[in-house]
Amino acid sequence: MNKLNIGCGKDIKEDYINLDIENYKGVNVVWNLNKFPYPFDDDYFDEILGEQVLEHLDDPIKVMIELKRIIKDTGMIIIRVPHHAGGNAYADVTHKQFFNSRAFNNLAEKTNTILSYCRIGFGNSYWDFPIISAIINLHSGTRKLFDYYLCYLIRPIEVEGVFIK
Repeated sequence: MNKLNIGCGKDIKEDYINLDIENYKGVNVVWNLNKFPYPFDDDYFDEILGEQVLEHLDDPIKVMIELKRIIKDTGMIIIRVPHHAGGNAYADVTHKQFFNSRAFNNLAEKTNTILSYCRIGFGNSYWDFPIISAIINLHSGTRKLFDYYLCYLIRPIEVEGVFIK
């Protein structure tokens, strides 16, 4: 399997091609993700992982279109970003974009991809109870209710989505 870890920073993953703008130890490809096209062939990867990177980039739509180009038809793109209502979203001044689960729906629509899975995560917060998480992530309607109203009462950590062609 060909797997790509974009914007990996120092989080080097075994069995992945680790890509970052900085030449940290273990990075296989040094590349600015705001520069297109990426240095990979069409339909090359089985999996692309982007953890805490999309919020740092200039144009998430262009990035997703480029990821769609280099992912195989049977592959998946896994994206994790800070939820807009979580403390981490605004704490990092290098964040250019802010996300909730509805933004992932919009991103899928704008890039002609399918959002096959979406989850609002609570990490290690005191709200990380399986029953609360299960209710909030039950379907897109409860996630929308949470994203628009309840997220300021029960603070989430991240949004995770799996996109396919």
